[in-house]
Amino acid sequence: MAGEKPLVHGHRGARGMMPENTLPAFEYAIQAGVDVLELDVAVTKDDVLVVSHDPLLNPTICRDAPKETAIRSLTLAELKHYDCGSLKNPQFSRQTPVAGTRIPTLDEVLDLAPRGKFEFNIETKSNPRYPEYTPSPEEFSKLLLATIRKHGLQNRVIVQSFDFRTLRAMKKLDRSIRLSALYNGQPKRQKERKLL
Repeated sequence: MAGEKPLVHGHRGARGMMPENTLPAFEYAIQAGVDVLELDVAVTKDDVLVVSHDPLLNPTICRDAPKETAIRSLTLAELKHYDCGSLKNPQFSRQTPVAGTRIPTLDEVLDLAPRGKFEFNIETKSNPRYPEYTPSPEEFSKLLLATIRKHGLQNRVIVQSFDFRTLRAMKKLDRSIRLSALYNGQPKRQKERKLL
């Protein structure tokens, strides 16, 4: 609408300044006054939602992380062994490493809600081509909705995904949750655009 200011999203927290998708990055973004914290979620072997852009441990940003290791193949306790704050991401010259930082759970990030009126834009990292990296779209959505409800944040959350299956599943579970369909490709004709 005309006259409304754009909303500032802290993408992966504030990854240009702090290790991405970590508590220090989200805390920095909150202090900077963002309107929305954007984050990505994956699921561990023991069905804990954790905040990570990649479904695999990323050795570029996680010290001693083995290559090609899926987060879904690790328990939360195993995942917490990896330091994902000591290594400076070479893409961001102003980023400050924070030694000892671990991949947070979604619970830990949503615990930041009382620090302001910002919203949470949560992306489900799911891909139908790699079903071994996540639970089913239905189970993923159930886990996510349970966590959102546990924190009483239904009105402060947007769920987004490139995998529309998780969005459809969430819509069936709770129509009040705002959804955002992500798309990367050629524009589609109007009759092909019904996504949800």
